[in-house]
Amino acid sequence: MGDLVLRRWQSNQGRHKLTPPSEGPYVVAEVLKLGTYKLADEKGAVFTNAWNIEQLRRFYPYNFKALCSHVHFCTKTF
Repeated sequence: MGDLVLRRWQSNQGRHKLTPPSEGPYVVAEVLKLGTYKLADEKGAVFTNAWNIEQLRRFYPYNFKALCSHVHFCTKTF
């Protein structure tokens, strides 16, 4: 929990070839079972649906410490 991830787009509607393949970053808020996660946005609001690991990709921001100061779920210590 507390890891940052990018979520793969679920629909191609309204997208073109220069659109990024993922959206986010989101924070892993809860592990439901192995490979299934609940995500939260940067304000801490948890999404109702769960996401499979195949739809997620780990996100490595340039300045993680600054990003964690705005996200309530970050558990990394520095």
